[in-house]
Amino acid sequence: ETASGAARVVGQLNRTLCRRGMAERFVTLFYGVMTRDHRFTYCNAGHCRPILVRQSSVRRLAVGGLPPGLFGDAQYDEESLYVEAGDTLVVFSDGICEASSRAQQFGDARIQQIDMEHHDETAFAILDRVMSGVRDFTRGARQRDDMSVFVVKYLA
Repeated sequence: ETASGAARVVGQLNRTLCRRGMAERFVTLFYGVMTRDHRFTYCNAGHCRPILVRQSSVRRLAVGGLPPGLFGDAQYDEESLYVEAGDTLVVFSDGICEASSRAQQFGDARIQQIDMEHHDETAFAILDRVMSGVRDFTRGARQRDDMSVFVVKYLA
């Protein structure tokens, strides 16, 4: 177990949800902990794979496990990585990547392209660019799911 215990926390949440017996209901989540030594430890439990944009690379954060609430004995993993000044993390719900216009979905590739093109901007600007990109793409068509985006830019 690591110092952050991200996988342990998600495992405890999973067991709690399963004990409640919510009959085929589950959640997805992305849980992370940042320490003072620039280490970010996360567990992705069935959520859309967040995008970590660095000066020279892009990573998708997929380590974790199943959505909590499905199986009481599910196992969760975590990954630790070091972040540097300027690194940007973009976490989004499936309502963003699945936003549709006619027969097409907005998709992860469009989110990643926006993140890469505007990496040097503030977190608020990146958030605004993703949301305006979805609005422009869907052209006001009614969507079936919530749309959530969370952007963190590491400055220290």
